[in-house]
Amino acid sequence: MIKLSIEKRVILFVVFLGFITSLIIIGVIIPTIQAIQETKDQTYALRLFLEKRYERASHLKASAKKITEIKTATEHFPEHIFKHGDELRLITMLENTATDAGVDQKITASNMDNLGPFDHELHLTLTITGTYTRVLSYLINLEKGLYFFNVQRLTMTPRTEATAPANLVNLQLDLNLYVE
Repeated sequence: MIKLSIEKRVILFVVFLGFITSLIIIGVIIPTIQAIQETKDQTYALRLFLEKRYERASHLKASAKKITEIKTATEHFPEHIFKHGDELRLITMLENTATDAGVDQKITASNMDNLGPFDHELHLTLTITGTYTRVLSYLINLEKGLYFFNVQRLTMTPRTEATAPANLVNLQLDLNLYVE
């Protein structure tokens, strides 16, 4: 056998321990660090996924609540939608609104007589004459009335005839109603 001095044995022992330590580091610690990093990345991806699912679920809950609120709010809408055959009811409501506001009203154009069973829009053109405050009162009452009106055009002009009082105005209204 080869006899080595104690210094060489110690150096050889230290080199051997360094080699074993290197093997342990390469074989055990590095793969463990890589596995930990992969687990960390997977955990982060899972957290992002779960956060998105939570946000979606909270949006779904809020949407479901809004749908319930909308259904509650729209329960009375059908009674405010014009139906075929309600022409007399509409005219009576318009006349009563004009009478209550103290204004003169004329229906100057309408497709009410030509409304077919598959038509879904009623067009009305109204001319309202009265004082400014009464015409505004008419508009407010019309807004609170039985039907949902879609105002296409609203034109208010002062009366210019020599015989007309100074505070009278003309209001031209083009309205549409959805027909069910």
